[in-house]
Amino acid sequence: MDDEEIRYPGNQFDSTYSGKKPYLNQEREVILENGMIFPDVHSFRARLRDYTVQAGFKIVRDKNEKARVTAHCVAEGCPWRIHASPLPDGTTYKIKTLIAKKLVDSFKENPHMGLDTMLVKLNKLYGIEASRMQLYRAKRKCKEELEGDHGSEYVLLPTYVEEIKKTNPSSLAVINYGLPPTPVSEDEEEPDPTPIPQYPLFQRIFISFEAMKKGFIDGCKPFIGVDGCHLKGPYVGVLISTVALDGNNGLFPLALAVVKGECKDN
Repeated sequence: MDDEEIRYPGNQFDSTYSGKKPYLNQEREVILENGMIFPDVHSFRARLRDYTVQAGFKIVRDKNEKARVTAHCVAEGCPWRIHASPLPDGTTYKIKTLIAKKLVDSFKENPHMGLDTMLVKLNKLYGIEASRMQLYRAKRKCKEELEGDHGSEYVLLPTYVEEIKKTNPSSLAVINYGLPPTPVSEDEEEPDPTPIPQYPLFQRIFISFEAMKKGFIDGCKPFIGVDGCHLKGPYVGVLISTVALDGNNGLFPLALAVVKGECKDN
């Protein structure tokens, strides 16, 4: 009897269903993949528990029933999510999510792939059925995988500012943070005394490269214009730019900033 049988006794499933049998890799690590099938919900839960302990991250179970198990990673910005539910026999369990990872290569070839095409590919390649809402979420995750997402890019801003200061020391790069407001109880006017972790929130960033300043002083007319445009996306805000006029009456960039809104302080 190998350790697979010791750790998961009775790990037998109905071989008439299409799917991949759970296995350990060469390093004896637990593997979870789309399409894996398990004899019952208990076997799946045991695998899931061992996988998260091995990988070193925590999960929250959104659904933990015999009819379905759905869980996601609790870490901010982590896209990991898994969903499994029984097959027609009502007992055999099958992993039916982690869909986005399977479609990333397809989106590289066709960035404008529609939901109907996604469903055909999932059915043909992996035998996966998905609702339109699941397909929509998978499409969004694929785009984030290929293009990045707003949250992870904002996290990189402090590093970007430090790199500007290090490689272009005469430039001006400033980033401001603030704390979120303290929650107030609905029944009280005083702040809730329960301690809540306070994480700094991005407020604004201002950048003016040395070449911009030097170009303005050496070759531009004494005129400065400021304007802004509203940013789309989950965090909105305003992109403000400052321009001057060069000797040919062309626009010359002088500085840029991303702020919450156009106001005197910003």
